[in-house]
Amino acid sequence: MTVNLGPYGALHDTAPNPQADGLGYNPRPLKRDVGPAMNMRYANASTVWNLLHKPNIKEYRLLLEGPFNTGEIGPHGGGHYTINGDPGGDFWTAPAEPAFYLHHGMMDRMWSLWQAIDPETRHVDLDAGAYGHRTWNNEPPSPLTSLDDAIDMGYVGEGSVIRDQMSTIDGPHCYLYK
Repeated sequence: MTVNLGPYGALHDTAPNPQADGLGYNPRPLKRDVGPAMNMRYANASTVWNLLHKPNIKEYRLLLEGPFNTGEIGPHGGGHYTINGDPGGDFWTAPAEPAFYLHHGMMDRMWSLWQAIDPETRHVDLDAGAYGHRTWNNEPPSPLTSLDDAIDMGYVGEGSVIRDQMSTIDGPHCYLYK
């Protein structure tokens, strides 16, 4: 498989894309660096169990993503680092890695299962903590995210609002994980 975009910054044994935004044509072979260490630490059965039993979105996100500025990356980041390689290790072009969709499918499944445990309370409030802002870790400072904030999909698809994307069984979606 040939990867054509990225990486935005240098990866292990891959120079950064010659175009400053990382989106220039840069054909090279797909490389993976799959290893068990990150998966065993961040995406193990105990983590999955603990994630499903978090009582609110703030605690769910802190485990899923890891607390800011601690070096802990949670199962979301752990899955990315388990795949790693090129483009899996590049934040901006990771979707060019086919396994990226399996990983994010599992993240979606966990979200759906977590909501199903207590559907009345599990997707109402987005939280005012570090993950509640429009910018990562509120840097630069930004307003809190609202369920009515727009999601602009650009050329990829039709836009919507966050509220319509919160559930896999309500709104425009109609699928259920087993």
